[in-house]
Amino acid sequence: MGTEDEQERRGRLIQRLRERKLWTREKLSREAGVSLTTIIDSEEGRTQMRIGTASKIANALEVDPLSILHPPADPLDVHFERFLEEARAMDDDDLWVRGRELNRRLEKLSKDPAMLPRKLGGQASRAELAQHLRVLKGIATEARAVHVVIGERLESKVEALA
Repeated sequence: MGTEDEQERRGRLIQRLRERKLWTREKLSREAGVSLTTIIDSEEGRTQMRIGTASKIANALEVDPLSILHPPADPLDVHFERFLEEARAMDDDDLWVRGRELNRRLEKLSKDPAMLPRKLGGQASRAELAQHLRVLKGIATEARAVHVVIGERLESKVEALA
């Protein structure tokens, strides 16, 4: 069920969640126990999502099925809230380690020479650049959540000293 706009948002959400796990469409199909055609049609917003299918895909992607059935206007907001919860559950040392790891990944991915557009002497096609950008956005969203929690904890420590 859903409007065409909702189907497109659902497709973008499924694709971003899949790419965050660094899975191919084939891998998601296997993990969810649905056909590859279902994954392709879902990601491209070409199909009405049945509750059972949404549940299988959501379970494979480790998200609430309702977030798949009724995707938010911006799928990255769902991730940010989840990342925020995960970061708040970490102890200080793990939080700092995760923040450094995400920053290193962002730096490495943002400087990847293979991801230069072809017209600038690189090797990447438009589709490859779009996928690379989606992955970067996902990592940046998680890094932002980690940095928010680090900031909250630092503010709390400063207040405790006052």
